[in-house]
Amino acid sequence: MYIFNVLVGTRACDGRCPCCISGMTPPRGMTSLKEEPINWERFDRSLTYAKDWQAETEMLTGKGEPLLFPNQITEYLRRTKEFEEKTGFSFKTKEIQTNGIKIGQKPEVYNPLLKEWKALELTTVSISIVHYEEEPNRKFYIPYEKSYIDLPKLVDRLHDNGLRARLSCIFIKDHIDSAQKVVELIDYSRQHQVDELTIRSMSKPDNSENQAIYKWVTENEIPQEQKQLITAKMWRIGEPKTVYPWGAIVFDIKGQNVCLTNCISPDNLPGTHRLLVFFPQGDIATGWTEDAKLLP
Repeated sequence: MYIFNVLVGTRACDGRCPCCISGMTPPRGMTSLKEEPINWERFDRSLTYAKDWQAETEMLTGKGEPLLFPNQITEYLRRTKEFEEKTGFSFKTKEIQTNGIKIGQKPEVYNPLLKEWKALELTTVSISIVHYEEEPNRKFYIPYEKSYIDLPKLVDRLHDNGLRARLSCIFIKDHIDSAQKVVELIDYSRQHQVDELTIRSMSKPDNSENQAIYKWVTENEIPQEQKQLITAKMWRIGEPKTVYPWGAIVFDIKGQNVCLTNCISPDNLPGTHRLLVFFPQGDIATGWTEDAKLLP
């Protein structure tokens, strides 16, 4: 199963994540904070690759925060829909990956946009978190603010606009760092009717573009023993529904959809790479790292 990743915007971001995976992977032309023209001809070619490879998901993501560039999101979705209508191919899901801050802080601006994106066949909004409690999320994402967004209200707002809500949580020391904490996060997700929960370890490339971020991840990732205990717990309490070649497993845990996965796909085995990535200036790659194949 391929995921077609579309890079939205620039490196600009309203989050302050110390483990920023974007900062550790090659920029491939995305070095500016200023919005620049998108190579739409190359985007059309990338859609053709996605069609040929039968990609199932279109993921709008970024080297920064995608929701800072809502007009680009609208245009990407519009052009994708036109391509689908012309070719008869269609993605099963279309998603936005975001920290959710803008949706939470400015509902009067983003509610109309969510409605518009839903009409363009967006299905899911994936919100990045590090905890089910507000204060750890505030310190991690927006330490310059006095409070974090109301996460349950944000989930309700997505549902009100006909969209699925996913919480995407990474394991960090002193945050979600044990099997018990994961169970508490699952209970929180079920309580607030979160459609999907994704949990994963932090990842870092072998050759990081930013050594300070790499060092922070190394010092704050949870021990391998804890990762194994979490995985074992998921198998004990959950019913596996789907197992993907790159190692991701989707469980049903008392009615809660939970995906245990990883941040960067392994490329060492044939068929395990899963990504097609479009960069706004025109590069099309099969992954995020420096050795990802560039396509013509």
